[in-house]
Amino acid sequence: TTWYTPDELAYFANPANNTNWLAQAFKPADVEREALTVSGGTDKVKYFIGTDYVNQNSNFAGVNSNKLGFRANIDAKPAKGLTASLSLSDNVSYNRSFWYKTSGTSESLDQDVTSLVSVQPWTKYFIGGNPVLLNSSYNGSQDLDNVNVFLFENSNNYTGGTSYIMNILAKLNYEIPGVKGLSI
Repeated sequence: TTWYTPDELAYFANPANNTNWLAQAFKPADVEREALTVSGGTDKVKYFIGTDYVNQNSNFAGVNSNKLGFRANIDAKPAKGLTASLSLSDNVSYNRSFWYKTSGTSESLDQDVTSLVSVQPWTKYFIGGNPVLLNSSYNGSQDLDNVNVFLFENSNNYTGGTSYIMNILAKLNYEIPGVKGLSI
Protein backbone atom coordinates (compact mmCIF):
# COMPACT_ATOMS: atom_id res chain seq x y z
CA THR A 1 0.00 0.00 0.00
CA THR A 2 1.32 3.44 -0.90
CA TRP A 3 0.79 5.96 1.87
CA TYR A 4 2.21 9.04 0.17
CA THR A 5 2.34 10.19 -3.43
CA PRO A 6 5.73 11.07 -4.99
CA ASP A 7 4.94 14.80 -4.82
CA GLU A 8 4.12 14.51 -1.09
CA LEU A 9 7.37 12.66 -0.45
CA ALA A 10 9.26 15.37 -2.37
CA TYR A 11 7.55 18.02 -0.22
CA PHE A 12 8.58 16.21 2.99
CA ALA A 13 12.16 15.81 1.74
CA ASN A 14 12.57 19.51 0.88
CA PRO A 15 14.46 21.24 3.76
CA ALA A 16 12.50 24.45 3.12
CA ASN A 17 9.36 22.62 4.26
CA ASN A 18 10.90 21.23 7.45
CA THR A 19 11.24 23.10 10.72
CA ASN A 20 12.86 22.12 13.97
CA TRP A 21 9.94 23.32 16.10
CA LEU A 22 11.69 22.69 19.40
CA ALA A 23 14.58 24.97 18.33
CA GLN A 24 12.02 27.63 17.36
CA ALA A 25 10.27 27.61 20.75
CA PHE A 26 12.93 26.47 23.22
CA LYS A 27 15.53 29.18 23.81
CA PRO A 28 18.41 29.49 26.29
CA ALA A 29 17.31 30.57 29.77
CA ASP A 30 19.08 33.01 32.06
CA VAL A 31 19.44 32.91 35.82
CA GLU A 32 20.62 35.88 37.86
CA ARG A 33 21.43 35.49 41.56
CA GLU A 34 22.68 38.15 43.92
CA ALA A 35 23.38 37.69 47.62
CA LEU A 36 24.72 39.83 50.43
CA THR A 37 25.47 38.71 53.98
CA VAL A 38 26.86 40.40 57.06
CA SER A 39 27.78 38.55 60.24
CA GLY A 40 29.81 39.15 63.33
CA GLY A 41 29.57 39.68 67.04
CA THR A 42 31.33 39.04 70.32
CA ASP A 43 31.34 36.20 72.82
CA LYS A 44 28.09 37.69 74.24
CA VAL A 45 26.19 38.56 71.05
CA LYS A 46 26.38 37.10 67.52
CA TYR A 47 24.40 38.25 64.51
CA PHE A 48 23.77 37.34 60.90
CA ILE A 49 21.87 39.33 58.28
CA GLY A 50 21.48 38.17 54.71
CA THR A 51 19.46 38.92 51.62
CA ASP A 52 19.28 37.29 48.21
CA TYR A 53 17.56 37.87 44.91
CA VAL A 54 16.99 35.30 42.14
CA ASN A 55 15.55 36.15 38.72
CA GLN A 56 15.06 33.33 36.22
CA ASN A 57 13.42 33.22 32.85
CA SER A 58 12.29 30.05 31.13
CA ASN A 59 13.30 28.35 27.93
CA PHE A 60 9.82 29.38 26.70
CA ALA A 61 9.14 33.06 26.01
CA GLY A 62 7.19 34.93 28.68
CA VAL A 63 7.60 32.36 31.45
CA ASN A 64 9.67 33.52 34.43
CA SER A 65 10.07 33.65 38.19
CA ASN A 66 11.87 35.73 40.75
CA LYS A 67 12.41 35.64 44.51
CA LEU A 68 13.62 38.10 47.10
CA GLY A 69 14.63 36.73 50.48
CA PHE A 70 15.79 38.18 53.77
CA ARG A 71 17.09 36.42 56.88
CA ALA A 72 18.35 37.75 60.23
CA ASN A 73 19.52 35.88 63.32
CA ILE A 74 20.75 37.13 66.66
CA ASP A 75 22.06 35.01 69.53
CA ALA A 76 22.76 36.64 72.89
CA LYS A 77 24.07 35.51 76.26
CA PRO A 78 22.79 38.26 78.57
CA ALA A 79 23.55 36.41 81.81
CA LYS A 80 25.37 33.30 83.00
CA GLY A 81 23.45 30.22 81.81
CA LEU A 82 20.89 32.26 79.84
CA THR A 83 20.82 32.37 76.03
CA ALA A 84 18.29 34.13 73.85
CA SER A 85 17.87 33.70 70.09
CA LEU A 86 15.70 35.38 67.53
CA SER A 87 15.46 34.36 63.87
CA LEU A 88 13.46 36.10 61.16
CA SER A 89 13.10 35.12 57.52
CA ASP A 90 10.98 36.58 54.78
CA ASN A 91 10.57 35.49 51.16
CA VAL A 92 8.57 37.12 48.41
CA SER A 93 8.36 35.18 45.15
CA TYR A 94 6.57 35.66 41.85
CA ASN A 95 6.06 33.23 39.00
CA ARG A 96 4.45 33.51 35.60
CA SER A 97 3.52 30.65 33.28
CA PHE A 98 1.18 29.91 30.43
CA TRP A 99 -2.47 29.74 31.35
CA TYR A 100 -3.21 26.22 30.28
CA LYS A 101 -5.23 26.04 27.69
CA THR A 102 -8.22 23.71 27.69
CA SER A 103 -9.97 21.89 30.48
CA GLY A 104 -9.00 18.27 30.83
CA THR A 105 -5.71 18.81 29.06
CA SER A 106 -2.52 17.08 30.16
CA GLU A 107 -0.69 20.22 29.08
CA SER A 108 2.39 21.52 30.89
CA LEU A 109 5.74 23.02 29.91
CA ASP A 110 7.20 19.50 29.99
CA GLN A 111 4.47 18.30 27.64
CA ASP A 112 5.19 21.26 25.35
CA VAL A 113 8.80 20.11 24.99
CA THR A 114 7.74 16.52 24.36
CA SER A 115 5.13 17.50 21.76
CA LEU A 116 7.59 19.83 19.97
CA VAL A 117 10.09 16.96 19.75
CA SER A 118 7.41 14.55 18.54
CA VAL A 119 5.70 16.71 15.91
CA GLN A 120 6.67 16.06 12.31
CA PRO A 121 8.98 18.76 10.92
CA TRP A 122 6.65 19.52 7.99
CA THR A 123 3.75 20.23 10.34
CA LYS A 124 2.51 23.82 10.15
CA TYR A 125 1.43 25.64 13.31
CA PHE A 126 0.02 28.53 11.26
CA ILE A 127 -1.34 28.64 7.71
CA GLY A 128 -1.96 32.05 6.23
CA GLY A 129 -1.45 33.60 9.69
CA ASN A 130 -4.21 31.46 11.22
CA PRO A 131 -3.47 28.90 13.95
CA VAL A 132 -3.76 25.23 13.13
CA LEU A 133 -5.46 22.74 15.47
CA LEU A 134 -3.04 19.85 15.78
CA ASN A 135 -4.04 16.27 16.44
CA SER A 136 -2.94 14.38 19.50
CA SER A 137 0.03 12.13 19.09
CA TYR A 138 1.58 9.24 20.94
CA ASN A 139 5.22 9.45 22.07
CA GLY A 140 5.61 5.78 22.98
CA SER A 141 4.41 6.07 26.56
CA GLN A 142 1.51 8.54 26.56
CA ASP A 143 -0.85 10.60 24.41
CA LEU A 144 0.21 14.21 23.88
CA ASP A 145 -2.15 17.12 23.34
CA ASN A 146 0.13 18.82 20.74
CA VAL A 147 -1.19 22.20 21.77
CA ASN A 148 -0.05 25.04 19.51
CA VAL A 149 2.71 26.42 21.77
CA PHE A 150 3.34 29.40 19.51
CA LEU A 151 -0.29 30.47 19.62
CA PHE A 152 -0.22 30.61 23.40
CA GLU A 153 3.18 32.30 23.56
CA ASN A 154 1.78 35.08 21.37
CA SER A 155 -1.58 35.34 23.17
CA ASN A 156 -0.22 37.02 26.33
CA ASN A 157 -2.48 34.64 28.24
CA TYR A 158 -0.47 33.90 31.35
CA THR A 159 -1.13 33.00 34.91
CA GLY A 160 1.07 33.97 37.79
CA GLY A 161 1.12 34.73 41.40
CA THR A 162 3.03 36.23 44.24
CA SER A 163 3.64 34.36 47.47
CA TYR A 164 4.78 35.73 50.78
CA ILE A 165 6.34 33.62 53.52
CA MET A 166 7.51 34.95 56.86
CA ASN A 167 8.95 32.90 59.70
CA ILE A 168 9.74 34.14 63.19
CA LEU A 169 11.42 31.92 65.77
CA ALA A 170 12.30 33.06 69.28
CA LYS A 171 14.08 30.84 71.76
CA LEU A 172 15.05 31.32 75.41
CA ASN A 173 17.19 28.76 77.22
CA TYR A 174 18.23 28.79 80.88
CA GLU A 175 20.67 26.26 82.35
CA ILE A 176 19.65 25.51 85.92
CA PRO A 177 22.63 26.06 88.25
CA GLY A 178 23.79 22.98 90.14
CA VAL A 179 21.95 20.48 87.90
CA LYS A 180 24.31 19.66 85.09
CA GLY A 181 22.58 19.15 81.72
CA LEU A 182 19.15 20.39 82.87
CA SER A 183 17.79 23.51 81.20
CA ILE A 184 14.45 25.11 80.56
